[in-house]
Amino acid sequence: DGPAPSLESLRVEANRILVEQLFARSREIEVRLWSRARDVVRTAQLRGLLVVARREERPAPVQLALSPIVPAAEARVCTALTISGPFALFRHTRLYASATRALVPVLARARFDARVHVPGPVSEWTFRLSSRDPFTAAFAGAAPRIEREVEDALAKRFPRVAAEWELHREPEPLALEGARLTFPDLRFVDRRDPARVAWLEILGFWTPELLREQLAALRAAGHERVLLAVSERLATREGDIPEDARVVRFKGRIDPRMLRACLESLP
Repeated sequence: DGPAPSLESLRVEANRILVEQLFARSREIEVRLWSRARDVVRTAQLRGLLVVARREERPAPVQLALSPIVPAAEARVCTALTISGPFALFRHTRLYASATRALVPVLARARFDARVHVPGPVSEWTFRLSSRDPFTAAFAGAAPRIEREVEDALAKRFPRVAAEWELHREPEPLALEGARLTFPDLRFVDRRDPARVAWLEILGFWTPELLREQLAALRAAGHERVLLAVSERLATREGDIPEDARVVRFKGRIDPRMLRACLESLP
């Protein structure tokens, strides 16, 4: 019972369902972001998707009046992401579909331009979406919560045991070779020597191969003070984590005392 939905609300809802289905069936998603890149990266990583980020020079698209995005100055630098899944683990499963669908409400609040690659019966189809499309109006309410439980817990506990280190959340991304970017979750400044700065990236999903690749990319770019936090619950065998890696292991929460010891050991 109650009033019938308006044609506009039905149109918006149909667009939302269509976009979520495209993401659920995608093989790969290419997206350029002029805002909220960190939220998209974090959401993808926490759900086990693989993300490669790069910086590009490109003007931002024009927004629709229906969009929930806060108007921003025209930007010429964007973050380009390539998002895919470890298909050997869960291609064409509900887990992968749920992971890619979770990106939609986060993207809807960003200024973006995306290409979604979907396997077809004969050839692959590519669909283009952007913040100009009216599906974003379906997410004009409260912003989706970005999961940061491990980060939140550490940010509360760390200052109590390591007062000599100043903690900053959501620092700027770090540049890697080939215009690639990485997004640390926390930045630490040594109060005794403010020129001594370190970063921590909390990996929501990792494999031994991905971990070694990220460590190699950080070393090649000269980032010797970046620590990676990896969950031991995801380790599958002995030797998953390289012996010489600058890695903080954790199960449920990161031990702030262990992190402090790792920071003190950095060059």
